[in-house]
Amino acid sequence: MGMGASQVRLLALTSRQHEIGRQLQHYSLEKQSLTREMQKISKNYNQALQGKVLKWSNNAGVDYVDLSYSTLMRPNSANSNKPVLLTNSSGKIIIDQKYKKYAEMISPEGKIGGDWASNRTKILSELTGIPESTIDKYAETEQAVYDSYNVHDSAANERDKIGSKAISHVSAQAFARNWGTVGGHDFKSTSGSINLGNKLVATANLKNNLQTIAMNMEKYLPEGDAEKFKAACDDFYDTYESIINNYGNGASNDTKKSVESNSLPIRCSGNKFSLDIEDFIEGVMKNYMNQGGSYDTDSKGNVRYSIAKDGINSDSYNKYLESINTANDALEEYKTKVDVDNQIMTADQESLINFYDQLFTAVVENGWIDDNMVSNDSEYLNQMLQNNEYYITTMAKNENEETMNANGERKSNVNKYVYNTDLWSNTDKIFAVNDEYIRQEALTDYEYQKSIISAKESRVDERMRNLETEQSAIKQMIQGVEQVRNKNVERTFSIFT
Repeated sequence: MGMGASQVRLLALTSRQHEIGRQLQHYSLEKQSLTREMQKISKNYNQALQGKVLKWSNNAGVDYVDLSYSTLMRPNSANSNKPVLLTNSSGKIIIDQKYKKYAEMISPEGKIGGDWASNRTKILSELTGIPESTIDKYAETEQAVYDSYNVHDSAANERDKIGSKAISHVSAQAFARNWGTVGGHDFKSTSGSINLGNKLVATANLKNNLQTIAMNMEKYLPEGDAEKFKAACDDFYDTYESIINNYGNGASNDTKKSVESNSLPIRCSGNKFSLDIEDFIEGVMKNYMNQGGSYDTDSKGNVRYSIAKDGINSDSYNKYLESINTANDALEEYKTKVDVDNQIMTADQESLINFYDQLFTAVVENGWIDDNMVSNDSEYLNQMLQNNEYYITTMAKNENEETMNANGERKSNVNKYVYNTDLWSNTDKIFAVNDEYIRQEALTDYEYQKSIISAKESRVDERMRNLETEQSAIKQMIQGVEQVRNKNVERTFSIFT
């Protein structure tokens, strides 16, 4: 009976010992799991410490503001009331719920090439609060400013194009110095006369002299002006040929008196004719003016003549003079229009109008897609930019060709703006910085998770200590039972020895 009881007791203790071993193994595995969990939250914490958030800065990172859809796509001081476009990889503008209504009015389904002009006044009024009548009046005045500037710009270009050529302005006497030597006179002096001879040869000598002068001037004048100067010489000859021929042949007393009184370039003394140099120069140059030869007037009111080179003739030069007047008049009109324009809207209102004009012109030229999360979740916007799903696109006016007038009407199929699409990392006003809020939040979460794991570890350690104590006691008990069993066996079987 004693041996049976000992064996049952031994089996019970052995079973409990095995159960304790199994439980200790379970708790050991649980501790390993807690260790891995601790490593995981430590890793997450370290990653949070290394994590960056995108911020906007206008002073090279000295100060920051939160980067949000509003920072980029709403008029504000951060973007200086100039839209910084949020686009996808295809260049389409990312539109939130507020803008979607207007984008649909302009470009249904986000297609490129919508109609901004027809919806412009209504949309601008709703977005800015400026009455539609004021916006229309502003557009009319802006168009007038635009037109007057174009007139000025065109005239100024014409002026500069011609004015850059070689045009010299000279007096009649300086002009005549290029006539060459005629009748022994080189026109370096305005005094004296040229002898034409008696009546029989005077007209021939006059004609030869004028032809020589016209030929010499071909070296100094463009083709068109040379022809005008030759015509001026021909006119002079026609005028005084008849006076010479009629002189002494029943010529009127007035003609005779004019010749003899020295009031005409043709003079006659002792039946010999001559040309007074000063009157001859003025007479030919007056005819040149009548033929359309170019000239202007200096500060003293004296007529001055223009010798134009490099292919610029007097017709072109006269257009040059007209372009100066046109440009000056247009500039004055432009200044007047600008003054009126400034009375229609405040500078802040103009800035808002310009902002939305640029934004919705970009919608027309690039198309759009809607994503309402960009304006509701700044973290989502950050992720989309950092993952290169969305891009930052700046816009600059296309200097090659103006494609819109003040009413937003397309003048050609060339874009009004040039677009530059960049990753956020290439944009000089966006910076990736450590977010202290995220850091603090990560630390708080880390400490909380660590405390939970520590509490679990403490409970497991306590249970393992209790099991190990119990295990040690059972081991001693097993040893005691085994000793009793062994003695009983020895005593019982010693009878048979």
